[in-house]
Amino acid sequence: MQSFVYAKIPLRPGAAEHMDEVHEAVEQALAARSAGTLIGWGRSVSNAGDAVMHHRLDIEVDGQARGLAVLKEALAGLGVPDGTELHYTVDGEALQIVRAGASWAEPVRSTATSRHMRRTGR
Repeated sequence: MQSFVYAKIPLRPGAAEHMDEVHEAVEQALAARSAGTLIGWGRSVSNAGDAVMHHRLDIEVDGQARGLAVLKEALAGLGVPDGTELHYTVDGEALQIVRAGASWAEPVRSTATSRHMRRTGR
């Protein structure tokens, strides 16, 4: 079953020029394991009016657990910076995993507003 995942990669000085390499590596990792497709990317901000702070990758994974495992491995292999986030939804609840040091933290509720957030009371 396909699921939507997006990655937010903090942009370090000079990193924007290397994002094509990141796109290609993520696409290759997903294809090699038949784990999904990179469907879009671009620069994003955390709050309206902020300067560009992140590079966002939009991904459709085939099998959420497998897709997330491939993404975590591929992004770690690319040396993404601490604070890189993977956002996804499980049973209507928006979750995120954050890279810190040499590992990925446990999933927590997402701090980002997303089209995949759980609807309440409407």
